[in-house]
Amino acid sequence: MDTYRATFGLDAPSLTPWRADTLFGHLCWALVRKEGDAALTDLLGRYAAGEPPLLLSDGFPSGMLPRPTLPPPCATAASVAERAAGLRAAKEARSRRWLTFDEFRHVIEGTRGNPTGAESPSEPFYTLHNQIHRETGTTTGFDDDETGRLYPVSGEWLQAVDVYMRVRPDAQLPWRDLLNEIALSGYGKRKSVGYGCIRSLDIVPFNGFEPPTDADAFVSLSAFVPDASDPIEGFWNAEVKRGKLGEERASGPNPFKRPVLRLTAGSAFRTRAMPRLWYGRMLPGLSSAYPDAVDYGLAFAVGLRWPGNDAKGDR
Repeated sequence: MDTYRATFGLDAPSLTPWRADTLFGHLCWALVRKEGDAALTDLLGRYAAGEPPLLLSDGFPSGMLPRPTLPPPCATAASVAERAAGLRAAKEARSRRWLTFDEFRHVIEGTRGNPTGAESPSEPFYTLHNQIHRETGTTTGFDDDETGRLYPVSGEWLQAVDVYMRVRPDAQLPWRDLLNEIALSGYGKRKSVGYGCIRSLDIVPFNGFEPPTDADAFVSLSAFVPDASDPIEGFWNAEVKRGKLGEERASGPNPFKRPVLRLTAGSAFRTRAMPRLWYGRMLPGLSSAYPDAVDYGLAFAVGLRWPGNDAKGDR
């Protein structure tokens, strides 16, 4: 598969975190607008058959990548004092979740133990909006407060976001056009009123994820749901996703999806062999109102050398 990096320049705060499953949903809706329902059915059929034509990472602050969740290099220290000092240093480093690309390469190649990392360049966004009374169409008329009410809106400010993609050369998918559609329409919640507004889109080939020759593990650059056959030896963080249907289906009788427990970007697993390009699975059956709805749960896997292995590998 060919790898690309898409950089979205932003003009407004995003109310929805930049996640692969949300991006995939946007791409699906753009495909329906462009080529119709049959094209989407064909695309999802390829994923169901285990032949994904397109893999997506989460979106990251431009120029940065998530720190892989790996065992600390001090785990094999000779003395208790050295191990304690190493654990303290590792804990401090983990509080900085982002790595530069060079630091990320050092980690996956096993040539540097604990890179310093960096704070996120994003800034939290928070504001208040007036509630509109559904009967009067104004901010007044509430039984318990004739002067109206306020509700909070929160998100994050980022100057630009990087998304990585792997595309099959024979994908037969107009993925560039679909990304341009996302750039025109915006990203995430409340994009219709300007949030998630995208100023520019730049797509370039990317060759920085070549695994080490003795790679025996992977780190995921997307939140994902493991398949039953995926590796289980690893380190990870988890979150519960409470998703919602998009576009026309968001105003349907029940727009909410069932909650999903998934592993976050940066989660790493030992494979004991050269890792694949993806793991995880697509998730059907999350919407009672729309049985055909699926959720993207694939891992954008980058091969790495598991800490503590010698150059020959520990098979």
